[in-house]
Amino acid sequence: MDITGLGLVSHFGKGLNGFKEALIQGIAQPTQYIFPRRPSLSAPVYAVADDTFNDPMLKPARRANRFSKMAMLATSECLQNSLVGTPADDRMGIVLTTGFGPHTSNM
Repeated sequence: MDITGLGLVSHFGKGLNGFKEALIQGIAQPTQYIFPRRPSLSAPVYAVADDTFNDPMLKPARRANRFSKMAMLATSECLQNSLVGTPADDRMGIVLTTGFGPHTSNM
């Protein structure tokens, strides 16, 4: 297996430059997430900013959940940074890592 590209989307934003800036700035403070079904409960989270999802590439997926959109953004960035032309469908794959999947589906 050859890793030819890398796509990053997280609370620091997206891309290698965002990741580099996050490493330079140090530990970011989490935001408070208020549970929609239990507004009296909240928890500290490292949430992806809403403006991260303003990418025109996501317009066809406007009804997808945030986790799916994060995967699409990371995949797009990975392909752009990979220096691979148009890959053949039978020669391309993705390794997706996550802790638990979309948080709203798990709560």
